[in-house]
Amino acid sequence: MVYFLYCDDNNKYYGVYGDTKILKANKEFLENNMGLNNFKIFNLNNNTFKMEETRSTNKYGFKSDNIYFLYCISKNKFIYYHSSKQHLTNMLSFFEEKEDFSVLNITLNSININFTSVQEKDKKEIKHEYTEEELKQKSEITRKLNLLKLQKKRLQEKKLEYETNVKLYYKFKTEKDKEKNFNIPELFIEKYNILKKLESNDELTFEKYLENDPKKFLENSHHLLFEGGNNLTD
Repeated sequence: MVYFLYCDDNNKYYGVYGDTKILKANKEFLENNMGLNNFKIFNLNNNTFKMEETRSTNKYGFKSDNIYFLYCISKNKFIYYHSSKQHLTNMLSFFEEKEDFSVLNITLNSININFTSVQEKDKKEIKHEYTEEELKQKSEITRKLNLLKLQKKRLQEKKLEYETNVKLYYKFKTEKDKEKNFNIPELFIEKYNILKKLESNDELTFEKYLENDPKKFLENSHHLLFEGGNNLTD
């Protein structure tokens, strides 16, 4: 039999005990130092599935400090215990609402209870073994995600390039209107002509700029994403 120290003040358990001397000492500590008063003591026999409030406790010792408990989440009650985690896990297979129960590994005679589910820990530790086909798909998804990130970065750079070129275009256009002999810098002539054409067609937008970009940014992006490759330099 084990005993549970429960406080009605905050609806909290303060340990599971096999040694009632420690239970009483912890109860006195909580009353004197934490200002808690309304305590109840429950007992649980592993021949039953029922916690019962009790007023009389007898000293009882366990050889093992750690045992496993079957805990009902919705009722906030412990219903069974055993030294084997597997034994309790097997029991859960007979329960209709398995998600309402947890298997807890609890240290006896400690004032703290770890309510972390053993099942949840086990789930985290399970490693999925991928098939060769799944690994290929995973690799392809990763490649496309990396390319999309790179494309986003290059798109931002292209937007900045477009804004800078438009400013230069209007600056050179103004200079050309003022001075007939003004020559567009050689490195900018091709871009100037593209921007001039877009402006005359009332299409001076970033999207249209990309479509007419001599470096063919959009075409290269499509090729890399859907046809393979590992570079995106233009």
